[in-house]
Amino acid sequence: MIQELDKSNFFKGMISDPVENTERDMRVIRDMLDTMTYYRQKNKDEGYAMTANMIGANKRVIILFKSGNKIIINPVIIDSAEFLTPEEVEKVRIRTERNGRIGIFEDIALEYY
Repeated sequence: MIQELDKSNFFKGMISDPVENTERDMRVIRDMLDTMTYYRQKNKDEGYAMTANMIGANKRVIILFKSGNKIIINPVIIDSAEFLTPEEVEKVRIRTERNGRIGIFEDIALEYY
């Protein structure tokens, strides 16, 4: 089901809960897919990733759309480079309707199952 995007900072700084094999958590993933598909169609395929907190769910799941759909469940950051500067972020062309600053890594390594 398509969900409204959560534009608040409610989840900012919170550690997300792991995804479990429950109907509720699987519904979060389905809702993320539906929501991202809707916004990509609406915005001419812009948008390449979605996290669960973007639809108001405090779960550790990321969906990547750039080269086919990839669902990353319970990722753990194992290494990262420095944050990009605001000028470098502008070069990446990231748009957000959320309030506040977002941290973006130049490079990141994840471990997931």
